[in-house]
Amino acid sequence: MPEAENNIKGMLPKEKDLQESVDNVTRNNGEVAQSSLSSPQTSTINTKIIELKQSLAKSKLGCDIKWSIFVSACHSYRVSSCLHPFPTMFIKDGLKDISAVLDCIDQMPLLSSVLHKHITHSSPPPPTNLHPLIYLLHWLLVEQSPSLNEVPRTSYDSVLNLVSSQSTRSTAKPDLIFQVQYSPHSSIEMNWSKMNHLKTFHAFHGSRLENFHSIMHFGLQQHFNKNSLFGQGIYLSSELGICLMYSPYSVGWGGSCIGSELSVVALCSIVDDPDQVKCQEDTGENKGRALAKDSLGGEVPHKYYVVQNSVLVKVEYLLVYTRHKVTPSQHVIRPNCRSMLLHWILRNKFICFIIGYGFLLFFIGLSGNVTFQRYFRYCTNKLYEMLGVHIQNTF
Repeated sequence: MPEAENNIKGMLPKEKDLQESVDNVTRNNGEVAQSSLSSPQTSTINTKIIELKQSLAKSKLGCDIKWSIFVSACHSYRVSSCLHPFPTMFIKDGLKDISAVLDCIDQMPLLSSVLHKHITHSSPPPPTNLHPLIYLLHWLLVEQSPSLNEVPRTSYDSVLNLVSSQSTRSTAKPDLIFQVQYSPHSSIEMNWSKMNHLKTFHAFHGSRLENFHSIMHFGLQQHFNKNSLFGQGIYLSSELGICLMYSPYSVGWGGSCIGSELSVVALCSIVDDPDQVKCQEDTGENKGRALAKDSLGGEVPHKYYVVQNSVLVKVEYLLVYTRHKVTPSQHVIRPNCRSMLLHWILRNKFICFIIGYGFLLFFIGLSGNVTFQRYFRYCTNKLYEMLGVHIQNTF
């Protein structure tokens, strides 16, 4: 048994190596994206439109959910950590221009007409103001791995049954399931191929919608997890209902044909390494496996898993729950109001701060004003009198 564990350790990439590979992928993607912008001979706008149409034809809903997750990351107050990788064509002098990305998102309802009008090399090019949007869509939906392929509804049970849990069958089934298809040359797929002969099992992981942009591209990373009650690591569970509590409905893209508010749970494959995967064993033989060295809450509870090496986890499926589904006519006419408000706040953070600070000073000043206090007491007494009369009349 110790020899087998040592063999597993020897085959696993180190955490530092994985982070370096992530950084290298980001830099390489940046070089490719920048070169495509500066070299129109290699890929014209019309070519990008044709490739986008091919991606949409292959998996329309997969592109829709991928874009919705991206939009959610852009609108997050933690945009600096959620929007990773960042579209490199919007990085100027080392600064990330999130305002330009949000401007592109505002133009998204025009995409359908652009793709239908400009489908061949002989067609006239789209307006110049739409070029950044096309570059952004091509970067996200064509250039970036992974792709999301919709799973047929008849296969939902077989996917959910990958996790050995009886209670999962009684939990509400997802509205959509997407298979996460990584490129064979991606760092995640290459690392995983080295361990494909090792024993694995499946579990669920819940997280907010905006986090799935980085999760899809770089996998689950333990240093992003702030919950360390049972030790540092990636927290998963065999109970779908538990993970749904960590995946609240969040606003995505208002024009999505899937829904304007989404909840996503990842179904992951995990290498069963006794040293780096903490859990309760059914046999009860290895009790030490349930306790991490840095645990503050004791042993890991039943049906929970704490993975201390992110290389041991691979996201295989995304379970999507939807609500507030919109009609096709709403896609262009009416964007999501909450998304627009959040968009404005994100673009005017300094103004919001000044307004909030002004209101704070205003109310502090009023609280010490004698006239205001008298007027406030007068209004309060009148309100109580009205309520008292109303209560007497009702009885």
